[in-house]
Amino acid sequence: TGRTLSGDHFSKGQKVQVSITPTDGTTPGVAATSSAVTVGNTPPVLSSVSLSPSSVYGSTNITATPNATDIDGDTLTYSYAWFHSNEGSGAPTQLGASGATLSASNFDKDDVLWVVVTASDGDDQDTLDSDDVTVLNTAPAAPSSVTLSPDNPGTNTNLVCTASPVADADGDTILYTFRIYRGTSLVDTSTRASNSYTLSASATSVGQTWHCDVRVTDGSQQSSRTASNEVEILDVNIFSFTDTTSIDLSANELEAFFQSLGSVSSSSYIFFEVDDHSSSRTQDGAWCAQRADWYVSNYVNTVPGGQTLTSGSWQKWSRNIGGSWSGPTTSGRSNYFGSGCSGNAYDWCSEWGIGGKYLAIMPGNTGNEGESYSGNWSDEANWTVTIQVGDSRAAACGF
Repeated sequence: TGRTLSGDHFSKGQKVQVSITPTDGTTPGVAATSSAVTVGNTPPVLSSVSLSPSSVYGSTNITATPNATDIDGDTLTYSYAWFHSNEGSGAPTQLGASGATLSASNFDKDDVLWVVVTASDGDDQDTLDSDDVTVLNTAPAAPSSVTLSPDNPGTNTNLVCTASPVADADGDTILYTFRIYRGTSLVDTSTRASNSYTLSASATSVGQTWHCDVRVTDGSQQSSRTASNEVEILDVNIFSFTDTTSIDLSANELEAFFQSLGSVSSSSYIFFEVDDHSSSRTQDGAWCAQRADWYVSNYVNTVPGGQTLTSGSWQKWSRNIGGSWSGPTTSGRSNYFGSGCSGNAYDWCSEWGIGGKYLAIMPGNTGNEGESYSGNWSDEANWTVTIQVGDSRAAACGF
């Protein structure tokens, strides 16, 4: 009944007209009616555009959520145009994505991102920019494992701390920080590109315990700490050689190792192993024996030259690679020292036939036959010969 008709009395598309009747207070006059007007479309209004999550990383998808109203109650549709500037500099570049969610494959660390959203009711539209969001650095993950090897190191064994390789989600260069401990004392800290650290045997002594821990950094952030197993330095000396086609063992290298031991006690133990690292391992194996002094002194006294000697009635054990120890047996076995083994001056066919195994080291055999021998196989195929001399069976043989 008033001069103004509010919008809640009509809807878009309706026709509205007014009829006015004058009166003098006693008698109404002739009514006059206006022409009709058609109610037009009211454009939608975009009040905000939010981005989630609020912290974005190189592996995080981003979703835009618009907040819009339409006074006509029309169904709204939205279109999205995503933009970025690399590290916040340079001209903005429109990305190829057009949906409400921007995949992480479209951006990198330090990119500045925003979206322009358009809301449409089919007739009119409104456009609004979101706030900027900067892609943050993804902290590197810690190595899944850290090992300190070998498990039973001797006094002449290097300790190797190895972390599982780590890849950075942002593609940054990873550096590994190694912290080396003797007991609870920090001995060394080293940061390097390699995921391995070697501690020289010269830094260790019998009875010490060692461990390491590793963190990685991408230059901005560090991972959490991952610690290794703890090892104790045993009173054992180790000779190990991997026989390949490209490396020849010096002819007198085993003799030099034995001579470096000095006087070996009759209560010491000796371990001898040949491992071809294959899946079947039917030919290779290991033996362990008391009286390490007998084997060491006879080898040193015999080579270069040649002699066959039978070991005494002390205890001896044998096993297949990866198998359990059998024995002990006290029967003597033939040892072909020097040329008595294969004709070369520094060879040793050891405890021949123990456990059905025939194991030898032949440092003079640098041709096709190779420098290790097990059964009838000897072809320089990455075989490893290991000889250990220790003050106890546990130290030398591991059991």
